[in-house]
Amino acid sequence: MPTQVFVDTKDDPRWTKGKNLMPTITKQELLNNSKNLNKAIVIVPNKYDRDFITTEIYQQSKKIGQTKSGKIYQLH
Repeated sequence: MPTQVFVDTKDDPRWTKGKNLMPTITKQELLNNSKNLNKAIVIVPNKYDRDFITTEIYQQSKKIGQTKSGKIYQLH
């Protein structure tokens, strides 16, 4: 099931509430559960690439693709 990971945000909930139909988790929840995510696909928008490569999840993944807007990794 696709899940969107939210990084720390200062978005006003009046504008974001009810707009995300995709299940969401926080960055910390993803890091805490990374060992249970065998073969998961992670799509990282370009603007978050520098942050992603400093995480433990990056160390457990392999880049499998790229688009104009981001990179695609698979956990192993």
